[in-house]
Amino acid sequence: MATHQFLTSIFPNAEDEQLLASSRTELHFGNLQDHIKCMMSKSELNRKPVLEAEEKAKQDGRIGSETVLVDISSQCGTMNIGIERMELESQSNFSSIRANVCACKDKWMYEVLLGSKGIMQLGWATIRCRFTNEEGVGDTADSYAYDGHRVRKWNMATGKYGEEWMAGDIIGCLIDMDAGTISYSRNGHLMGPAFEDIKRGSGFAYFPAVSLSYGEVIQMNFGATPFRY
Repeated sequence: MATHQFLTSIFPNAEDEQLLASSRTELHFGNLQDHIKCMMSKSELNRKPVLEAEEKAKQDGRIGSETVLVDISSQCGTMNIGIERMELESQSNFSSIRANVCACKDKWMYEVLLGSKGIMQLGWATIRCRFTNEEGVGDTADSYAYDGHRVRKWNMATGKYGEEWMAGDIIGCLIDMDAGTISYSRNGHLMGPAFEDIKRGSGFAYFPAVSLSYGEVIQMNFGATPFRY
């Protein structure tokens, strides 16, 4: 019950989503503390469960479901999504999607098996990020991405980073919320920090998030099965 109320205070509900009039599902992450204060001000009955859920998030270092999957409601563009919600194939110019769990402290990673080798931007984003069919992960503030096709990193601006990837590669996407860094690996080889001093603190939590060009295919692993590397 506490976790449900806490998540409701953070993620948009159905009524909120109806207000988001755009060609895509707008991602909207508010200040964590503001949400908590708002919930507490509505009723003293909410104080204990919300505080308990907040404490649980601090202890776990994550917010969201126990089972990590891609969040279909966050999809921008069109994707074929596998029944287990791990396999993705873009069916539009530039499709984006995020997971249903975000990291707020500690160290986290996920792996991406590349089924193709084209333009993809893999990384992390807050729920505040607004994606379009032209702009994806790394093209907006508070989102960070690596693209091994162009061998570049993206956070509004872009710079050379990493190694060229090939179909069959496994890309590790790592975030260290304590140190404020985001790094990547290719087939187990760490390529060093791509981003340092990412925004942290109250209201900042990062979701695994990816953007794929038309026809690109990946399979994501959030740890339900052992990581390859």
